[in-house]
Amino acid sequence: MIPGIWAANGIPSDVQLMYSWHPGAVTCIVDYLAANDVYGYKSRHPAAPVIVRFMHPQNWRNDIPATARRHAEYVLSKWPEIKGLDPYIYFCNELNLHYENGDPNPNNQARYETPEFYSDYARWVSMVADIIKQKIPQMKLVTPPFAFGHHEDGAPDDLGEPTEGWAGYDYLAATVKSHFDNVLTFHAYWGHSGGSVANWLYDNLTSTWYAFRWRRLLRLFERRYGIPAKLIIDEAGNFGASDRDFTDQCLYFAQQTLKDPRVLALTFFLWEDPTNHPGNLPNSWVQRCRNLPLHLQRMSVDIPRDEHLIRVRTPEGRVEVLPVEVYLQGVLPAEVYPSWPEASLQANAILARSVAMYRIKKPRAAEYDISDNDQVYRPERRHPRTDMAIEATKGIYLVDSNTGEPFYAHYVSVCGRDVCPYCQGKPGHTSPSNPSGVWENRACQWGTKILAEQGKGAREIALYYYQGVTLSDLYPRKGCRTLIGGKE
Repeated sequence: MIPGIWAANGIPSDVQLMYSWHPGAVTCIVDYLAANDVYGYKSRHPAAPVIVRFMHPQNWRNDIPATARRHAEYVLSKWPEIKGLDPYIYFCNELNLHYENGDPNPNNQARYETPEFYSDYARWVSMVADIIKQKIPQMKLVTPPFAFGHHEDGAPDDLGEPTEGWAGYDYLAATVKSHFDNVLTFHAYWGHSGGSVANWLYDNLTSTWYAFRWRRLLRLFERRYGIPAKLIIDEAGNFGASDRDFTDQCLYFAQQTLKDPRVLALTFFLWEDPTNHPGNLPNSWVQRCRNLPLHLQRMSVDIPRDEHLIRVRTPEGRVEVLPVEVYLQGVLPAEVYPSWPEASLQANAILARSVAMYRIKKPRAAEYDISDNDQVYRPERRHPRTDMAIEATKGIYLVDSNTGEPFYAHYVSVCGRDVCPYCQGKPGHTSPSNPSGVWENRACQWGTKILAEQGKGAREIALYYYQGVTLSDLYPRKGCRTLIGGKE
C-alpha cells in the first residue's frame, strides 16, 4: 500500500502536483471535494480509498434529537454527489475538544471528558447514524475520530484494559458494531505546537501513547468489547513538515502502520492550507516541506502488508484477533527465556510462527484458531530481545517439503536425559531408550540454547529436530534480515 494524503482545506495551488505521486488514499472535507479533483482522482484510480468528512454542528448538544435529525438530513442530501466515490464517511470530528463544541475557553476542557459528556455524545452519534442507515443502508459510515488522551480510550494498558477504569468508547461500542461496521477512525500525532518529538514516534514505549496509540485502541476493542475492529488513520501529522527528517518520519510511520492488515487506509495531514490557519500551517506539505518534489518521490513507496491474522483464545476465554507478528510478541517470552542467545531466540520464533501459521490453516475450533493448548500467549511478558528475534525472522516458518503447507512444529521445554542427549551437550536426535518414538520430530527448547552456544545459526537450529521440512520466507526482503550465525 502507498501512504495517502489529506487534501487541501480549500483550493490547492496545484492539484496535479498533489496527485503526481499517486497517493494510496485521499481524505477531504465534503465541501472541497470538487476543488481538490477527488472525483477525477477516484475515476483514474478506482481502488483508492476515499474518506469524506462532514463538518458537525457545534450546538449539537442543545437538542440532541433535533440536531441529530437535521445533521443526518444534511449528510443524506450530499449522497447523490458523493456516492460514486464509494467513500468512507464520518460526520463529526474530535468532539471531545472544547473548541469543536464552539467553546473558546480552554479552561472548560474538562467538561468534554466526563462520562456524562460521552454518554450524550454516543446518543447523538447513534441517532445520526441510525437515521442515515435507515434511508441509505449502503452508506459506509465509520466511527468519528476523537482527539486522543481525553478519557476516550481510558488510557488502556498493554492488555487493552482502561487504566482509568472507564473509557468514552464504553458508551459508543455498541454503535461501532451496529452502524459503523467495526471501523474506527484515528488521528495520530507525534508532536505539538512546538514541533515533532522524536520519542513520541520512535521510542518503543512512549510511541505507544502517541504515534501508535491506535494499537492500544484496537486492543481495547478486542479485549473490552469483543470487537475485532479495523482502522482508518485519516489524519497523521507531527506539527513539523519543515523538519529536516520529515520524510523519514512519514515513511517510518507509514511502514509501521500499513503493514498491519487492520489498517484500511492512512492519509497524512495535510497537503496545503490556503487559509493559512496557524494550527494547520506547520503541517502543510506545500508551504513547509524543504524539498517537496523529493518528498513526493520518496513517499510513493509501496509498503508490503502482513496479511495474516490469527484468532487467539486467551486463558480468560476471550478471542482476540491479531496479526501473527503481534501475537508472537506475547508467545516467545512466555515460552523461552529472553536472556538466551539470539540464534536460539530466533529459532524459537520460527517454531512459534510455524505453529501459528499451521493453526490459521487448520483452526483448533470454529470460533478461534489457537489457544494455550498449542503454545502459551502472555502479552504482558513482552520483551525487547524477543521482539528483536521476531523482527529478525519475520515471515519465516517451517513448511512440509512435499506439500508446501505450514508445518506444526511440535516443541517441548526440556526432553530429559533419555530423550534428548543434546540437553547434556551430546550430539544426536533421540535416544534408542525411547522405543515409542513420541519425541521424534519435536524440538527441545533448552536444546536450542545449547546448539546456539555451540555456534549454530537460527535456520540450522530450526531445522535440526525435524525431518521432511524446509523454511519458507513470506516476506523476502533483500538486505533487511540478518540471522545470527546463519545465512540468507
